[in-house]
Amino acid sequence: MRIKSISRKNLLSFTVSMSALLNSSLQVQDAVSLCKETSRTKEVRILCMELISVLNKGEKLNTALQSIRKGIPPIYTAIVKIGEESARLPLVFEKLASYLFKLNERQSKLRVSLIYPLTVLSAALILCSVILFYVFPRMSDIFSIMNFDEKIRLPDLNMLTFRFIRGIILMLALIFIPIVLHKKNSASKSFIDAVILKIPFLNESIKNRECENYSFAMELLTESGVPLYKSMQLANKVIINSHFRKSAETAARLVCEGTPVSESFETAGNFPSYMIQWLNIGEKTGRVTEVFNSIHSFYEKKSETERNTGMTLIEPVCILLTGGIVAILICNFVLPIFNIMGDL
Repeated sequence: MRIKSISRKNLLSFTVSMSALLNSSLQVQDAVSLCKETSRTKEVRILCMELISVLNKGEKLNTALQSIRKGIPPIYTAIVKIGEESARLPLVFEKLASYLFKLNERQSKLRVSLIYPLTVLSAALILCSVILFYVFPRMSDIFSIMNFDEKIRLPDLNMLTFRFIRGIILMLALIFIPIVLHKKNSASKSFIDAVILKIPFLNESIKNRECENYSFAMELLTESGVPLYKSMQLANKVIINSHFRKSAETAARLVCEGTPVSESFETAGNFPSYMIQWLNIGEKTGRVTEVFNSIHSFYEKKSETERNTGMTLIEPVCILLTGGIVAILICNFVLPIFNIMGDL
């Protein structure tokens, strides 16, 4: 049986189990086998069976994890690969368990905060649909039967329907077309990622998230004794935005060529001034590898603050959207009906 995806909750369960087993000095394949035997979740057992089948072919754990189609974040497999190459897999799984726990907690808060505004927004859309496709056609039939349509100019139902459907299609197209292009085409992905980093407010949020993930990987690698330039090359794999990743790759190349670390990141571009400032301090104090712990803590807290602010703003934004839908509803449906009644 092949697993198509794994939920974040079950991935956390797998990670916690692997962390405990690997810290008991078990080999990777033995740890996965024991995880399969001890897990009470069917999804985790299937995941372990699939991983074992790949590991038996001599592949590494990160390669086996990449064979899972959905449910595993890119940063997860990238961090596991870092752990295997630095021989610190137990520590990596311990850090990943903490990372996934925080991620699940954030998603739970987001789902709770979305319940009310999405309910109101959905109700408004349903109301528009009912009036457009049920109420208004029947009112038109009634006026036609009563021969009022010769005296009263009724709103064009076909035009209203066309506008409503066109608006829904355009909204869905604006959401899904960039997502599909981002996943299917590398050139489109690079272009979209570059555009995202130029959008006000959104670009700062994206950079903070990337800096959080990058400094998380650098913290793990430097704690494991991996040389700085090698750590930078490996840490690039956790960066999701391709345009930001190119900047990180440029910084790694400059460091390999002998350029100071802070100057390399500043020349590469896209990296925030706070991170460059901390790296400059680390260079002057001779503790460059240790500053990534402070950088990670800072961006973790900053990203958490941004997420909390975003969740707070979701409700008023959805209410404004609902108000806009109601205003369109009144202008296109209610006011024409009042005009008709007034002409009677």
